[in-house]
This record gives sequence, structure tokens and C-alpha cells, in this order.
Amino acid sequence: MTKPLPIDATPQKRLFLSIIADYDFKTSLCELVDNALDHWNSSDRLSPLKIQVFMNQDRQQATVKDTAGGVPRDQIQLLIAPGASREVVSDQMIGNFGVGGKRAGVAIGELVEVYTRVGEGQGHKFKIDNEWLQHEDWNMDIDETTEIEAGETKINISKLRQGFSHDDLRSIFSHLSDTYANFISNDCAIFFNGKPLEKNKFDNWAYPQEYPPP
Repeated sequence: MTKPLPIDATPQKRLFLSIIADYDFKTSLCELVDNALDHWNSSDRLSPLKIQVFMNQDRQQATVKDTAGGVPRDQIQLLIAPGASREVVSDQMIGNFGVGGKRAGVAIGELVEVYTRVGEGQGHKFKIDNEWLQHEDWNMDIDETTEIEAGETKINISKLRQGFSHDDLRSIFSHLSDTYANFISNDCAIFFNGKPLEKNKFDNWAYPQEYPPP
């Protein structure tokens, strides 16, 4: 009997690029905001949450920053490895934490820089760029940093894969306002280029009679 033929099933980093075709700015930014909301929920909402989304048209850069508490060093893998996820998955989670954030960042730009700091502890940072993606080695250097405030996580995305215009910014603001209207409260504030999102509500719905909206 012929012996089984072993094969190497280790995933390759090309999968980062193969799973982003359906991502645009709106989808990607929402994924990053979702991750901040999920992290805040998983931390029992110990303090108010502030999420800031910045898109610089002149520099063609995007940044998402949150005060959800930061990610501990021993959990930073959640921000790096595709498929890594929390041990406990809550039905309140809305994003693809552990996959979506990385995919969203890479979908937007060729350089993704992540900074995070838990409380007053040491801050940490790492980056995902084309050089790292082209190597089969999955190891990544996590550096210490003072470039992040206590309890914050910040994701800077540059070398964008597609540009955006002033009209795009208006459209993205409206989309974020529609998407997160139910999350905005005294404990949760979301801003786009310094302007608070509007709580857009929809009073008229079209739906099957037996399946009304919640």
C-alpha cells in the first residue's frame, strides 16, 4: 500500500491579498470601527468609548483611533494573524475580530501601522507592509513605543491602493452615520474628521409582514 503523501498546508500570506477584493473604503472603515466596538463590549464598557476616524485628502491617508482600552501584548496576535480570534465569542460581537481588521487595513493601503497601549502600561506597535507580505515567514517584530495614549489603539493606513475625493468623504460620513446611529450615546461617541456622526434614523421600513425589524 502506498504511503500517504504529506503536503505542506501552511497558509501563505498571499491570502491577505486574495480576500480583499470585496472591500472598499466604507466596508474597511466599518470593519475597523466594529473591532473597536467589540473590544469595548468585551471589556464590559469600563469607560466611555471614543472612536475617531480621520481621512486626510491631501496626504491620502486614513487613521482609526479608539479608547477601547488597548490590546495586551499577549493578545496582539489578534491584530496580526488571520484566523486568530477571541477564546470567548459573544453574540454582541458585530465584527470579524481577528480577521476583519487586518483584512480591512491591507485592503485600504500598502502600509498599515498599528499602535496599542493598555492603561498606563507600555505601548506597543507593529506594521504590515508589502515587504512583510512577500515573505513566507509569519514572524513579526512587536516594538515598544510612546507614540500612543493610555488605553488607546490607533491604526494608520497609508500608501493607499485607491484615492478618495471630497465627495467620497461626504459619502463615507453619511454611511458611517447610517451604520452606527444605534451605537451613538453618552457612553459611545464616534467622529469623522473631527465631526460627530449624525444619528440618522429610518422611520419607514419595507419588510415582509411576518418579519418586522427589531
